[in-house]
Amino acid sequence: MLKQCLVLSIVFTPLFVQAQIEDEQAFPTPDSLLRKVGQENIDTSYSFQWNDDLDHWEIHGRELLFYNQKHKLFTRIAQEWSIDDSTWENTERDIKEYNDDEKLHQSLHQTWNEEANNWVNLELKTFIYNRRGEKSEILYQQWRKALGEWISTVRYFFEYNREGENVSLLIRRYSSDRDEWFNYQRYLFHYYSDYGPPNEAIVERWNGSKETWRRLGKYFMMYNFRGKKTRETRSTWNSSISEWVNGVRFLFSYDKKLKTRQIKQMWNSRTEQWQNGVKYTYSYDEREELKEENKYRWDVDKQKWVLVHRLRYASDKTEPVNKER
Repeated sequence: MLKQCLVLSIVFTPLFVQAQIEDEQAFPTPDSLLRKVGQENIDTSYSFQWNDDLDHWEIHGRELLFYNQKHKLFTRIAQEWSIDDSTWENTERDIKEYNDDEKLHQSLHQTWNEEANNWVNLELKTFIYNRRGEKSEILYQQWRKALGEWISTVRYFFEYNREGENVSLLIRRYSSDRDEWFNYQRYLFHYYSDYGPPNEAIVERWNGSKETWRRLGKYFMMYNFRGKKTRETRSTWNSSISEWVNGVRFLFSYDKKLKTRQIKQMWNSRTEQWQNGVKYTYSYDEREELKEENKYRWDVDKQKWVLVHRLRYASDKTEPVNKER
């Protein structure tokens, strides 16, 4: 069955509202924010789903975006429309905090607990930067309700060369049993030119028993003259034959800087050919804003693309009159 979705984007002038990551109770509810600053002072996008039985679009969800006085996004609230109750129901939210250099310092992700009628912590990400302002570390923590505290889980370490190119990414995990961090995985990036993003990434997994790195996978990327990625090929290392084995690849097409098509293909080892899997197409309006997105799946028997999902986007300042929760 073909699925369709229409998204209305309503953009208003941002207004400063202070986020409180550390003190959850100090953060206002969506309704109190709307009453305080007014509907015209937040950015809101609405999504609509197509009802085949009734042959019309039905409102499905929305995102409320709040900005600080420097136009930095500090809160995103996602809600779904309840047809039965004619109310907006909270689903999840993100609260962001910035450092003195206006770089993202923390990002808190929460989900809505219907029974408790309150937000529940899920994950907290903390970003650390080096002297040159480059992102040097990301710390991931998960909320443990029973303990009432954050538990560290994963750390990302970024390393750069003198030209400011990211040459490696080290991922370490935390062992609560041993109360220590241990190597898990790393990415080694290689550049074929003096500018632009990396062309190759070697993925290695840590062997704790041997205390050595072993090959795991490889990413190979190609770009056009505008620096847009046109191809990404992923392969895995086969230690028994000591060769890289193709796995999946992505093909990208553009109209100048706008992406118009993305195709995912899988490697068929029997035919030794790439086989189509999923395709996305994108179209834009005169302001270069996304207008339509279509998803297709490859029909092997018919040897053609079949449309399975459709999204439409439009700008409109007319909001459905719905009861606020």
